[in-house]
Amino acid sequence: MIGDNQIVEYINPYFPDKQMYKCKVDSETYHTDDYGKLVDWIVDKTVNAEYYAECKRLSDIACASFMEDVKYKD
Repeated sequence: MIGDNQIVEYINPYFPDKQMYKCKVDSETYHTDDYGKLVDWIVDKTVNAEYYAECKRLSDIACASFMEDVKYKD
């Protein structure tokens, strides 16, 4: 476990010979068979949390603007 993020080990039934790992940070879950990549992803998400929060805020604004322009047909 890194910080408050729990790393879960599991076996994918379609690839039973590979050990898989997953971790959820905020609302995003990352799955991989490389433990090192998972740790790097967790560190990146934690260290750059403000950047990712700003990206989400801008994405939400863009999505809201797009949805205001969508014309629905009945």
